[in-house]
Amino acid sequence: NYLRELLRIMLPDFYLHFLGQDYEMSLLFVHRWLVLCFKREFLYHEVLKIWEACWSRYQTDYFHIFVCVAIVKLYGYYCIEQKLNSDEILQYFTEMAMKFDGAATLKEARFFLYKFRQMAKIPCSLIGLLSGKGVWDGGISPEIECVSHHKKCCIQVVQDNKIENIGSKLFLMLKSYTLKH
Repeated sequence: NYLRELLRIMLPDFYLHFLGQDYEMSLLFVHRWLVLCFKREFLYHEVLKIWEACWSRYQTDYFHIFVCVAIVKLYGYYCIEQKLNSDEILQYFTEMAMKFDGAATLKEARFFLYKFRQMAKIPCSLIGLLSGKGVWDGGISPEIECVSHHKKCCIQVVQDNKIENIGSKLFLMLKSYTLKH
């Protein structure tokens, strides 16, 4: 859901295109990126830099989601121009493996994180992307805007005042597995 929400906010044209596809399948192409930690998408020396950026946990435990948004921004225009359906999008991004520019992707992902952190308001559905300020982090603390129809996420934030980052735990487990194998 974080990826869909970030696409809605950061890349509305892509979001609208994907929304017109089979909802469950439209972002299936991202699955391999996340499961394999981008290992098949970039050259080895580039993926190491991307892993380092993700594992640094600078301003978010979910930098890998911003990397996905960056890849979609840099390479997804073709999907919109050609009006590709879900299967064709999956095939396109699969064929793009090892052709992505790691430096450009990192630069774009950092830009999206910066842009996200500078937002005056963020939807309650993205509150989990905020990991709080570190010692060296500046910037504003955004206002949380309730956009959920379920109101569950806003209630949880008020009651717990802390969000359990299940996604970051999964990513750390994947990192540990990757380093061992």
